[in-house]
Amino acid sequence: MDRIAKPMIEDLQKSESYYRFILENLQEGLWIVDSNLNFKFVNHALCDIFGLSQQEIIGHNVRDFVSESEFRKILKESSIRKKGLSSRYELNINRKNGSQRITFISAAPWMNEDSEFQGAIGLIIDKTEQKRIENALNESEERYRSLVDNIGMGIALIDSDYNIKMVNPKQVSMSGKPAEKLINMKCYREFERREAVCPFCPGSRALSNGSPDEVETRRTREDGSSFEARVQAFPIFGNDNTVTGFIEVVEDISDRKKMKDEIQELFEARLQAESRQNESAQLAAQAAQLASIGVIAAGITHEINQPLSAIQMHANTLQYLIREKKYVLPDPFNKIFTEISEGTKRINSIVQHMRSFWVSPNSEPIEDINLSEAVASAITLVNRKALSHSIRLNVDLSPYKLLIAANKLQIEQIVINLVINAIHSLDKMTSPKKMITISTSASDDISILKVADNGIGLPAGKYEYLFNPFFSTKKPGEGMGLGLAIVKMFVDRFNGEIEAVSNEEGGATFIIRFPLMNVDRSAG
Repeated sequence: MDRIAKPMIEDLQKSESYYRFILENLQEGLWIVDSNLNFKFVNHALCDIFGLSQQEIIGHNVRDFVSESEFRKILKESSIRKKGLSSRYELNINRKNGSQRITFISAAPWMNEDSEFQGAIGLIIDKTEQKRIENALNESEERYRSLVDNIGMGIALIDSDYNIKMVNPKQVSMSGKPAEKLINMKCYREFERREAVCPFCPGSRALSNGSPDEVETRRTREDGSSFEARVQAFPIFGNDNTVTGFIEVVEDISDRKKMKDEIQELFEARLQAESRQNESAQLAAQAAQLASIGVIAAGITHEINQPLSAIQMHANTLQYLIREKKYVLPDPFNKIFTEISEGTKRINSIVQHMRSFWVSPNSEPIEDINLSEAVASAITLVNRKALSHSIRLNVDLSPYKLLIAANKLQIEQIVINLVINAIHSLDKMTSPKKMITISTSASDDISILKVADNGIGLPAGKYEYLFNPFFSTKKPGEGMGLGLAIVKMFVDRFNGEIEAVSNEEGGATFIIRFPLMNVDRSAG
């Protein structure tokens, strides 16, 4: 009998040693309590959790290691175990050093053969660090959720198939639809009212290249209203570093764009105001300059008119006496007196033209005049001067009456000044074929006057200064730079436009356009 019992005892001891080894080396705390909740067995892992040795735990009651509220929880769970049921619950353990550990208890009842409760056996897992991490994550999640929910921009989480997975309240407000009607719907349909992915979609580019992108667009709400939006897309990466979706951030920039447009308008208005102010200053300076010239011109015309009137009166008197047979003079003298009379008339006409320097241009009446007729009259005054400079005038006037609202004398001054300007340009040329072309024509409701030459051309890079008073390319003493300024003054008065261009012959062409009142095609 002893020979049989001894191996059995050894086997039992060996088995007990195996199980004890396993229990002692479990990472989870193992415990056994009796029906009065006194510890009967604890392993090393549980000692570590309690911060005590086995001797400090075994034989002591559970109540010694927990608070009163926690002990009531154990009693409640114990009543469950007495009924033969297992239980799982959290328990706060008081350690020897005063700290607490958060643990997870898994307990099962220990019953005898008569199903009477003898105690409990269970595992205890230290969840303190896990709880700390969970609480930190929950706190972080709550913080970011609060930020996302209260931020002033729409935010949506969208997967790689363009399905909306999450929206914040601002995005809901921007779309005009409740959140439950947006979730799992296509973003391009709900946000852009399209049936396919938007061609400008920043999310599409974020999915394809894995980098943020943005675009400005106009979005429409459910009620039909719209707003200017800046849409940004940020890729979301999975565990394998592939893009699994994107976060869309939408900012309403309507007010910003409106403010930008208003600032731009104010800036442009300021530039225009400064430009008008500069123009006014230039006009004031020009007026002052012209005023000083006008005083001189008025004095000159006054001094010329007195002797000129005397000469003309004497010449006319002699012609009258000759016609009345009071005196008989040789034919050469008759011709001389006739030329003197014609010459005084021409001088008087020139003096009248000089009045433009000191008489306001607006003092002359505006009426319907024939443009070609006024040009022809001006040509008679400058033709001899052109011939004296070996310059041929090429005249091509419209055969029709081109009626414009202007003043005949001032139109003549325009032509005279342009021709004189062309003569000065041609004087610097050595070519034997010097020519000035003067033409009139009509196109639709515009009459056109052109004065062109084959002279030295326009000054390079100074087109904008051509019509400024006192601007001149001549040497000092050769001109005062008023001719083109007077031309521009009269053209503006008659609601016309003047343009200076270089022509194919290398010279300058001045093109003047006046509103055409009527064309009389019956005139030949």
